[in-house]
Amino acid sequence: MGRRIKAARKHRALIQEDLARKLGVRANQVSRWECGREAPGRLRLLKLETVLGVPVAWLMTGAGGEAPPVP
Repeated sequence: MGRRIKAARKHRALIQEDLARKLGVRANQVSRWECGREAPGRLRLLKLETVLGVPVAWLMTGAGGEAPPVP
C-alpha cells in the first residue's frame, strides 16, 4: 500500500508535508505509511481517496480503478 500512496502523492505533485497537512497528520506519519511500517486507518483511507483522487480499493490492493502507475 505504501508504494501506491507514494505514487498517487507524486502524481498529484505533493510532497509528504503537503499531503500530511491535507490529512491532518504529521509528515512522519505519511512517511511511515509510504515505507510500509504502518497502515492508515479506515478514516484516513477515506481522506486519502478524496485528496489523492484514487479509489480506496486501489490504495489497498492495486485493483479497482484507474490510478497512477506504481514504480
